[in-house]
Amino acid sequence: MVTVRILVGADGSVEDVTVVASSGNGAMDNSVVTAVNKWSFSPAKDKYGQNARCRVTRAVSFNLR
Repeated sequence: MVTVRILVGADGSVEDVTVVASSGNGAMDNSVVTAVNKWSFSPAKDKYGQNARCRVTRAVSFNLR
């Protein structure tokens, strides 16, 4: 499992990804960062209902086959 902190832009795109809890395997960590950079989100809203940047934290699990 790799836990990442993601900076989501006002348009829902991923602006930055930081590993906050490593799997212990650098290749897996890098794979998660690469994959998360391709994700998109529904934009967050500020108190005025406008799209806003935000940070989210997600844990990504691996199932090795």
